[in-house]
Amino acid sequence: MSLRLSLLAALAFALPSALAACGDGGSGTPTDQTDADTSTTPDEGGGDAADDTAATDDTTPATSCNAITQTGCEEGENCTYVGSGAKTAECVPEGEQPYGAECGGNDGCERGICLNLNDTKFLCYKFCKTDGHCEAGDSCLTLTDTPYKVCEIDDIYTTCDLLAQDCGGAKGCYRIAGQPEPVCLPAGNTAAGGACTNASDCEAGTACVGNKCYPLCDTTAVEPCPNFVGCSQYYGQVGYCDLP
Repeated sequence: MSLRLSLLAALAFALPSALAACGDGGSGTPTDQTDADTSTTPDEGGGDAADDTAATDDTTPATSCNAITQTGCEEGENCTYVGSGAKTAECVPEGEQPYGAECGGNDGCERGICLNLNDTKFLCYKFCKTDGHCEAGDSCLTLTDTPYKVCEIDDIYTTCDLLAQDCGGAKGCYRIAGQPEPVCLPAGNTAAGGACTNASDCEAGTACVGNKCYPLCDTTAVEPCPNFVGCSQYYGQVGYCDLP
């Protein structure tokens, strides 16, 4: 699987083309794209999560702690990268949120790093060097202009149908920057007409367009929107009801 992700870091990090830490500015430039989106690609190599040598070769900067194995820090500390320009990991007080949970601030995560990728909410990501450091089936993603990689969070980037909203559970189907197809993301709670910043701020079945949530519609339908409201083009045959 190959992903192009926009990156924001909440440690010490909106989107889509900036790499910034909370309080620190920075920029990310893709190595294989012509636009300004930060890109990520899975590391397809194997690996053993228990193998310390996988985290200490020439591609990993020397540091007093190991962010992948979470060794070298005192109890109650998280080995992580602080600030957008950080080249080495350091020990900071651990937060309360586990991997995959929503987070915010410099100390939000118990382990790993708090990031916003592709219009998702800020989530705690685990550091990795290869797929073997991640949960079975999840890829180790390379983030442009960072000295580290992070594990994909399970099922966040499953493709879906905007009109069918076929993600299931508490997820909605959204079109996000850098992805060629709509993907499943944790659904937001902002109803149509409400303000939004990220795609997933809006309820399932709505889209964030111009910082406002709009209901999705089928442009091929006879009456795609109620009360004779127009259905503006959005993605393929999918549009949005241009409510006032």
